[in-house]
Amino acid sequence: MNAPDSATLDHPTAEPAAAAECALSHQDELRDQGYTIMRSAIGRRQLDELRSAIDQRLSGTAIADHGDHLHETNLVAKESIFREVAQHPLVLATVEGLLGEDCILSSCNQGTRKPECSAQAMHRDMHIWGPSLPWMPIPIGIQVAWCVDDFTIQSGATMLVPGSHLRADARADEAPIAAVAPAGSMILFDARTYHAGGANRSDRFRRAVLCFYVRSWLKPQSDHKRSIDPALTADLSTTMARLLGFQRQSPVEREDGTSQILPAPGATGFYG
Repeated sequence: MNAPDSATLDHPTAEPAAAAECALSHQDELRDQGYTIMRSAIGRRQLDELRSAIDQRLSGTAIADHGDHLHETNLVAKESIFREVAQHPLVLATVEGLLGEDCILSSCNQGTRKPECSAQAMHRDMHIWGPSLPWMPIPIGIQVAWCVDDFTIQSGATMLVPGSHLRADARADEAPIAAVAPAGSMILFDARTYHAGGANRSDRFRRAVLCFYVRSWLKPQSDHKRSIDPALTADLSTTMARLLGFQRQSPVEREDGTSQILPAPGATGFYG
């Protein structure tokens, strides 16, 4: 099944009803094959802002060099454009249909594949919770890769093993497909799906933003409640506050031994 063209949904303020209708097909593809592609789903303004923000950050001190790629974490705490795209209505309608309407944002990172780099090792995005998390027969996380550049076989498009999310005994050496998509697209895949960044055989960087949505009861990769500037919380949308975990949270412990609920729109205690 091919999801309908989402080119008309090119802005986070697109009509929620239109996003919800389109999301159903993407949910079906995620259930059946473990991935789906929203092609050309954002407009030129957002794409240009993403490129500008990433290029400025690539020269910063927060960038980690992992040999084959450059990486930076917790982007939603740093730039408004990343908070904007994390709330894209088509993405949220799709992931909420699989993870629940109370799902949260585990992380928002950028991964830039270097020119002439080799392919990443195939893996699932389950390892972050350690060996104590058993195999789950339901989706517990959806990774969303925003294609800031064209994802081609030459530039290192994400490699995916279709159907591996349905089998606990799936192997990393099974034949993958390349998730080829133009810049401005989003590639969504189940956390249980085997995947890897492809080999970038071009002479240019291949930039991407990765937003990882998980069920509300899972511990996120980024500790948003500690890392978000308190001055920022007053201006968060209700949706963003929920994605960052402020609406249903345990108190944050302070150095003096006391605890508090960090102020944010709609923030409540864990039990009330």
